[in-house]
Amino acid sequence: MTEINWGTPSDPQLTLTRLSDVLPERVEWLWPGRLPVGKPVTLDGDPGLGKSTLALKIAATVSNGGSWPDGGRCEHHGDVLLLSAEDGLA
Repeated sequence: MTEINWGTPSDPQLTLTRLSDVLPERVEWLWPGRLPVGKPVTLDGDPGLGKSTLALKIAATVSNGGSWPDGGRCEHHGDVLLLSAEDGLA
């Protein structure tokens, strides 16, 4: 892999990597075709479309190993942490 580094250990560094040098990796799915395991995902849209409801359904499915809305089973269940910065606790 070709990397170019600028900086010193005491200064911030910039590392450039050619995309042609990056090897593809296999994606593992939490919800097949929709939510990848270990990858950042955004859920956005206009107010009132059900984003919070969907997020809570995903959290419930992961925490109890239930079924996805399309009927598939959640194979990677575990703990869930909910963070909200736009709504109050109540």
